[in-house]
Amino acid sequence: MKKLKACRLAKKSFLNSFLDGVFTVPGDGNIDFKSVLAYLVGHQYSGWIVVEAEQDPKKYNPLEYAQKGKKHIDELLKNYL
Repeated sequence: MKKLKACRLAKKSFLNSFLDGVFTVPGDGNIDFKSVLAYLVGHQYSGWIVVEAEQDPKKYNPLEYAQKGKKHIDELLKNYL
């Protein structure tokens, strides 16, 4: 949240916020995906879950971060499968 607050205070553009690392994958940020998945399972959601690696590829390897996000979601889903 510190990065987001700093970007907002500096009135940075979406692109510059992106380049500063505001976005990340599940397990690397501030969103409680355990609660999100519990809600989805509780409502019998059976669709897709898409993980996007929205980082600057010069700073963060896209494949590595996509795999990191998938691993986190897979670990959380073990409780429901």
